[in-house]
Parts: sequence; structure tokens; C-alpha cells
Amino acid sequence: MSILAKIFIHGSSSLQRVTHHSFGSLVRRHPDPRHLLSTSTTMSASDQNTVLTPSSTFPFTTDIYDGVTVRTSKLASLSNFIKDLKSSLETWKRNEIHAVWFYINKESSEVVPILIANGFEFHHAKSGDLVMLKCLRGDESCNIPLYSHHNVGVGAIVADENGRILAVKEKHRKDDHWKLPGGYVEPGEELTDAVKREVFEETGIETEFVHFVGFRHAHKYLYGNSDLYFVAYLRPLSMETKICSKELQELKWMDIEEKYMECVAASSGLAAERIPMRNKVNTIYALGDISKIMDPAIVKLRAVRKALRSLDLAGLLVPNGDAHQSEYLAERDKRREWISGFTGSNGTALILNKPESAHLWTDGRYIFQAGKELNPDLWTLHKDEASQIGEFITKTLNPGSRIGVDPFHISNSQYQRLEMELHAEKFRLIPLERNVIDEVWGESQPPMPNQPILSLGIEYTGMSLIDKVSFFREEMKKKKCGCLILSDLAEIAYTFNLLIIKPYNAIGEFIKEFKSSSDCKIWFSEHASRAVKNETEMKGFVNCHIRDAVALCRYFAWLEKEIVKKEVDEFQASQILDSFRKEMDDFVARKIQSLNSE
Repeated sequence: MSILAKIFIHGSSSLQRVTHHSFGSLVRRHPDPRHLLSTSTTMSASDQNTVLTPSSTFPFTTDIYDGVTVRTSKLASLSNFIKDLKSSLETWKRNEIHAVWFYINKESSEVVPILIANGFEFHHAKSGDLVMLKCLRGDESCNIPLYSHHNVGVGAIVADENGRILAVKEKHRKDDHWKLPGGYVEPGEELTDAVKREVFEETGIETEFVHFVGFRHAHKYLYGNSDLYFVAYLRPLSMETKICSKELQELKWMDIEEKYMECVAASSGLAAERIPMRNKVNTIYALGDISKIMDPAIVKLRAVRKALRSLDLAGLLVPNGDAHQSEYLAERDKRREWISGFTGSNGTALILNKPESAHLWTDGRYIFQAGKELNPDLWTLHKDEASQIGEFITKTLNPGSRIGVDPFHISNSQYQRLEMELHAEKFRLIPLERNVIDEVWGESQPPMPNQPILSLGIEYTGMSLIDKVSFFREEMKKKKCGCLILSDLAEIAYTFNLLIIKPYNAIGEFIKEFKSSSDCKIWFSEHASRAVKNETEMKGFVNCHIRDAVALCRYFAWLEKEIVKKEVDEFQASQILDSFRKEMDDFVARKIQSLNSE
């Protein structure tokens, strides 16, 4: 058991040791009377209905801090009360009582002036009782804390599948002010129960408690008290709202950036962090990682799953490719990287709707990297080859499930293989007309590449554009084809010196139009003609290797000298090698970024 747990258990049990006495009883002494206030919550029902009689003693209760409590109910005689009070105070002083508490109800309110005359002070008022206090050892030795100087409230962060937060506008406020749903905790109510109750009462949404994310500490709030406001993260169990017209004038699902921002003190060094909903600055102390509530990765997956439900899909396959099956992708085409956070060049993602899960397959080169970059709470990493995705789908989902994929971003051979594998087990692979990731990515998706085109002269290519086109047409005649389609960007760049740029979607209409106008075959080449090199191109390869060999020899000579003098790290060595290569004729750029110093 932890020390903190022991403190709570022992502290709670000690507060229950309250006994009932008359004047002759001995009282237990304790060196610290600061917690006398705690006795007010431990009285029994019989103690609360004590009848004052004209005897020489008040029935009273004691606590472990040498305090006594008297509860008034019916006053038999005011003169007897004055007499008994004087006698009682003398007796309590002789017994070294620290403090005396009087709980006065409406029926005995006439004793208030008498108690004031005998040195009693107002301490607090509860429903049905006025509580007065007299310290018998002087004000300095009493040291009793103030009564209930804090109110306790709760607020809830309830987020929908799109990452929007439930916000409410109170009916009786004059300003245009949005806030989190919530309210004050009722007496004896647990914080977790209070926040769920408040959300349901105000919005009609059933929720489950996940965790507290922080609490706000502010001052001069209700009744002039300080205020403790606990913020909890709740998971909605329903999405249909029913506004409480008595308390609220409006409620809505609000985008995270839409409204006011508040300064938050995070748990790490109380560094300032910003979250929405308040138009005034207070301090919130984080109890957990606030960023996890609206983690962009969670928001993305929620939005994707919402789109899948609208399309009646059980899952979405996100391959690592573009419309050209390029090896190196433009930023806007890194869809799998954007949705998963994994930056490796090899990998396929699968996002499932029911059960909610996300999976990524990659090969052994990237297992360590993927393990570091993927959020393990959201993604499951598979070390097997992507060819096992079909088997995983059939074992995880129910027969009849539909898996969507953008047909432009997966090769024809991969699509056909997966379609046959799923069809055999009564699953369906659905070619989507629109890309789900693009729709979720929205306006923040990078634009299409727009870099200048470099034109190579015949001294490098060995063939002019006219010669290449003539060559292709001769090959097409041999295969009796009327149209040759090139989709690989490298093939296109190899073939043409000048490009006619058309929208991606235009190629489908072009093929339909061409096919309808003639009886022809369309040739999809699986092996690029650019792999067949002419004499000029082969000579260029030889010269390129010679220049690169010179750069490598200079690099090795530098490395042999430096490595005996000092430690050389891989990054520094790679930079030196690049500098030697850049000095060679016709250097343009590296093909790939170095993984090491080579």
C-alpha cells in the first residue's frame, strides 16, 4: 500500500472517532486543532436533535482534536441557557478544550446575541444551521481553517468522430459565450458521476468516463469563493442531442479552432499550452496528456471511419503509391504516410471500421523505423509481407465485408490478385470513384508538383523525340496495337522532350473516345522500353560510372587520412562524399537520400 493510500484510509477512519459526552467525561487531546472543522460532517442523527434542558450540562460531542460540538434544537429557558453556557465554558477550559462549536437552528436563533456576548464568532452557515465558534486557548492557538472557501465544478470534453467538441451556450448569460457542458458537483456526489450527469442533463448525450485531463483553479467566483473546475474527457455513447431548454439556449459540435483559446499550464514544467472554449485567461493544471484528446492521428482515423460508414465499407486499403506507381512520391501523394505517420518508402495501411483498428505492413528494412513512428495505441505493425493482407482481412472480418481502395493508386496485378483472394472467401474489393484520404486531408493537402522540366539534348539521349515516336510506332505495328499508354513518369520523361499536360481524369475519357472511334488494341507495356538503351545512352552510363568512381576514390583517400586522426560519423562522411560528386561534370542531384555513408 502506498503512503498516500495509507493517509487516506487512516485519515478517514480517524474522523469517525467522534464520541458523545457530558461534562465529566475525559476528552482526547491532540497537538494540532486545525481540523476541528471535520467533525461537522460526522455527527449522527441523534446528535443533531439534542434538547437543551435547564441542567448544568450541555449534551455535546468531542473529536480527536480536543474540540466539542453542541447542537441546539428546542430552547426550554433562555436564562437557563445563559447559566449553563457560563458553567460549561468554565468546565471546558478546565479540561483544556481547544474550541467550542455551536450549531444553531431557526428555533433557537435567540441565543445568537448571547453567544456573541460570550466571545463566539460566526464561522459559517449551512442549510438550517448557523455555526458559531469560540477558541478557548486564544485566537493564536486555535488556528482553525475557513469553511468551504472553494466551490467544485466539472466540465466535459466530448469529441465526435470528426474531432469536434461539444460546446454549449448558457441561457441566462448576456454575452456570446461558449463553454464546455458541465456544472457544480452535488453534495456527496463523485466527480465522475457528476460530469456524466451534467452532460446528460444539458445535452441528452450518454457518455462514459475516460480520464481527467486537468483542473482549473480560479478565484472570486460563486458567492465570492475560489473555484476548482475539473475537466474530464468523456467518450460519447450516443450522438443525438436533446438540449435542456431550461439551462441552455444553444449547443453545437464545434471545431477545435473555432472559438476562444485559453492558457493552459501543462504538467511538464507548467509550460503554457492552448486549448479552446474560454474567453478569459485562467490556469489549468494538467492531470494527463491533454494533446491525446485531440491527437491529429485520432481525428484523422475518426474522419476516415465516418467516410467508410457512409460508403458501407468495412475497411480501406491505403497503398504507398500514386497514379503513376512512382517510386518517389510527391508530398500530396504520401497518403499512407499522412494517415499513419510512418515515413518509410515501403508499406501498406489497412483501416478497419468494425472492429475499429488500423494496421500497417512493411518489410524488414523498416520494422524498427515503423515501430518508432507509429502510435501503438492506434496502429498495429505487421512484420509480414503485404501479400498476407488478404488473408488477414478474411480472418478478421465477416464474409460479405466490403474493402475499398483507390484503383488508381494500386497496380493492376496487385488489384487482381487481392480481388481474387477476397472473392474466394466471399469478400468484395471495391474500386472507389473518389479517394477517401484526399477528402479527409482536405485543403491542407499539398498542391500538385510544379517544378520546371529539364530537357536533355540528343548528346545524352542518342535519339530525338521524332526518332523515339517512330520507333514506338513500329513496335506497335508489330503487336497490332492502335494506342500505347505510358503511365510511369520515368517512361514519360524518357519518351518526350515536350509534354502535353492534361488532368489525370482526362485519360479515361480519352481511352473511351479513342476506342469508340476505331477497332484497336491498347498496349499496356509491363516492361519499359526505356530499359532498351542505344549506343549513346550506354556510353553515357560508362562515363557516369567513371566520374562517380573518381569521386569515390577521392572520398576513400580522405576517409583513410581522417579516420586515424579523429572519429568520423556517417553523416559527416556522407556530406563529404556528396561534395566530391558535386565537383564532377554534369552532376544534377542525388537519386536517393543516403541511409549511411555508403
